[in-house]
Amino acid sequence: MNCQSKLYCIWLSLLILLSLPLMFPSMDSTHACVRRADGPDCQPFMRSASILSSETDSFPELEWFSRGSLKPAPLNSGDTVTGDHVVLNATFPELNGSLPTRCQMNILWNNQTMTRESNDTHFLFDTYQLGINATISIRFSALYESGHESTLSIENLTVNNFFVPKVKVLMPNGGEDWDTGTHRITWIVTDANADDGFHFRIHMSNDGGAFWQVLASGPMNYDSYNAWFYYDWTTTALLTTTNGLVKVTAYDNDTQYAGSNYPILPYEFGNPIWPGLSSSDVSDSVFVYGAGCTLGPIVYEFDSEPIISTPGDYIT
Repeated sequence: MNCQSKLYCIWLSLLILLSLPLMFPSMDSTHACVRRADGPDCQPFMRSASILSSETDSFPELEWFSRGSLKPAPLNSGDTVTGDHVVLNATFPELNGSLPTRCQMNILWNNQTMTRESNDTHFLFDTYQLGINATISIRFSALYESGHESTLSIENLTVNNFFVPKVKVLMPNGGEDWDTGTHRITWIVTDANADDGFHFRIHMSNDGGAFWQVLASGPMNYDSYNAWFYYDWTTTALLTTTNGLVKVTAYDNDTQYAGSNYPILPYEFGNPIWPGLSSSDVSDSVFVYGAGCTLGPIVYEFDSEPIISTPGDYIT
């Protein structure tokens, strides 16, 4: 082999070695990238914490906001976000002068997949549609006019949209003398989910809470002036007791919010049904009720508390 051939071989070997990093780019498990839709290669925008970078500085951005926190905040893998209607906002900017023509979102939870599509440069998704508090993984992608595809993946994102209602008995709350006549049981309910409606179950006890009987169940009247719920209870015929207590249980019945400016679709994963999440409160101390000889109402269909199983109950 002559000298010229040897030099050519050395030059070719050096060229191959220098090309290896371009042929086999490294990738993160959570990353963003741009590639030709009709090509096998992906030119990655490497993701480190919340920073993405590329030659063009055009990459998808992901933020979140909710009714209680309207200022958008950045979102990263491993985050926990909590609010009433947590909305994810993925924005795909221009890529070398080309705009997105279609955006897609895939959410993975418990071996189930939800897919949504949009024809805009950004994607708004209200995670309330999940119907459950859950830890999910998301992949956003956008197809550009140039034929490139930009993607962003978020792993292990915990989203909390559903909250336990809080109930507080106002009256009777101890020391009252309700021997005869009709008396008003009153209570208040607070709930971080602004659209929640409520069903209630009212129990009475004549032995300080050792045993309970159902007094009433279902939707109850609301006094908008005093901002409390109420039930009118006639005690005249009831057996007299000095150890009376009242317990009120509030159940939410989460329903889809139809007044937002972002897409709202039926629940996908959780499909919560009434009675939903619940909490109870009891009179702080005993009171007197009754002036008759009967123990009280007998309600066969509601003799016991319902068994409520709602994964991911979020209590605040």
